[in-house]
Amino acid sequence: MNEGMLIPIASQEMIRRKLDWCKSIESVEVKTEQEYLNACELTKLIKAGIKELDEDRHILVDPIKAEAKEIDAAYKEPIDAMKNLENRIGRAIGSYHAELQRIAAEKQRAIEDQMQKDKADLLKEAKITGNFELAHAAQSLRTPTVKEEIPKTPSLSFRTYWRAEITNLSAFVAWCLAGQEFQYLSPNQSTLDKFAGATEGKTPIPGVVFKSEQRPVGR
Repeated sequence: MNEGMLIPIASQEMIRRKLDWCKSIESVEVKTEQEYLNACELTKLIKAGIKELDEDRHILVDPIKAEAKEIDAAYKEPIDAMKNLENRIGRAIGSYHAELQRIAAEKQRAIEDQMQKDKADLLKEAKITGNFELAHAAQSLRTPTVKEEIPKTPSLSFRTYWRAEITNLSAFVAWCLAGQEFQYLSPNQSTLDKFAGATEGKTPIPGVVFKSEQRPVGR
């Protein structure tokens, strides 16, 4: 979509002026009192420019926001309903697969039990008769593997996805620390920053350094 069709010429010109102004300032250094004052004044101009741009943007965007919200609301209900139905069907399919796996596991155990019995019977008979061929045959027995029989569907294919669920946070953290698997631990930076602000860095945390900096704010 051509942005010129949505943004008035006056607004386009203002956008270009702001961009050109930013590009004209190649470097900023603050090493003297005058440079400090200039930087503060520049900050005020930047904040005023951002406010002017934002106000102009709102003039254009706000009228269509209500229309977009109404359209989104009309589509949201059926999309949510279909996603909910998809999840329900997915859970049902998952339960069916799990049942097939359970049946296959039971068959596998039954086959293994029968193979153990057959092997024991052959070894017993070999011992009684002295037939070493029977003993060799018993040792050669191999248990076949039973696989779950999932019906083939022309419209869907399935892929196995794995996920991790932490059931004991203390045990998990202890494992990470013991093996130095620190990549699995992700500190909450936002929470740490809020803690630093609330305590003004006066309450130490091992392995953490609190830093403060002065930032210009508008008056």
